[in-house]
Amino acid sequence: MSDGPKKIIKEFSPTHVVHLAAKTGLSNKISDYKANTEGVENLLDILENISSIKHVIFTSSLLVCEPGYFPKSDTDYRPFTVYGKSKMMMEEI
Repeated sequence: MSDGPKKIIKEFSPTHVVHLAAKTGLSNKISDYKANTEGVENLLDILENISSIKHVIFTSSLLVCEPGYFPKSDTDYRPFTVYGKSKMMMEEI
């Protein structure tokens, strides 16, 4: 990743970030969902060194659990699609 996004975010000096972006679709290859995993890692790497940051919110998806499954904790996942798995991986990051 280039330093462009890092420079822009640092110059803007945000205090709050709400991350709503995600790659969706019906692909059966986890590599097609790099925006959901590597994208989050890249954003976290940038935000880690921005001193103005006070709060960051990442959104996920109901698809981290199959329909009808009630998770027992915030880290109890049961994805049933590759997209759901990518969002589970995002949550674990």
